[in-house]
Amino acid sequence: MDAAGTRAYYATVAPYYDTELAARDDLPCWLALVEAWKPRHTVDCGCGTGRVAVPLAMQCAEWGGEVVGLDLSPAMLRLAHQHWRERRPDAPATALHLQMQDMRHMALGHAVDLALLVDDPLTHLARWDDLAATFRGVGEHLRPGGRLVVEASLLPPEAVGKPYPVVIRTQSSASLPDGVIRVEQERRVEAIRRRADVTYRYYRPVGGRSESEAVTAARFIAHYLDVASLKALFRLAGCRLEERWSGFRFQPLTDESSMVLCTGRKL
Repeated sequence: MDAAGTRAYYATVAPYYDTELAARDDLPCWLALVEAWKPRHTVDCGCGTGRVAVPLAMQCAEWGGEVVGLDLSPAMLRLAHQHWRERRPDAPATALHLQMQDMRHMALGHAVDLALLVDDPLTHLARWDDLAATFRGVGEHLRPGGRLVVEASLLPPEAVGKPYPVVIRTQSSASLPDGVIRVEQERRVEAIRRRADVTYRYYRPVGGRSESEAVTAARFIAHYLDVASLKALFRLAGCRLEERWSGFRFQPLTDESSMVLCTGRKL
């Protein structure tokens, strides 16, 4: 997906994004890693609504650290600024810097101790050149000994090895101030091409009546990496891949894993 398409997609899903992801319960994982390493300068590439960047900035402020959050979506960054204004009284204003940037062309003007790619922003990058540019840019900003943490989606296990497209559907619900919304996700996964046509539909009650619903739909093409590709990308960043986990409780990676959490250090 190009930058314009990515912006359009997130403009549609922005009102639902935080509520939908609340069930992931991944924030303790990110906070634990940052607490263990205590970086002074952190960059969150593809920070979105600040769902992770805001609490990380509040935590880093305890030891004088700061976080830069980058995103190319104006809609998502507006929400990030709002979340920071709401929670900032407990932290210095300088603890978080939100910038509209494309992570493929990152330019911070200073080095960082930690680079994070949370919520798999790599899924929007179809071309190897774009992936390579992202990791090279990260590597150029990382200090020697600095750490890189990447969350990436893997091919869904039910689609692995299938020569034909596999359709995967899931449903969930979430609470918004004006009622409960239903979320439907449909993925048409092509294992051979390591991609999926993904559609989200959000059903929300109209006038407080669940039998009358309005629907919002958003679609994008997801791209899946594998561990071998991630290892090569870490090398492009000048990093040695050190740890690989499945999920936010640091579970071992298996053939049934649908995501991977990788950490590495700049050589």
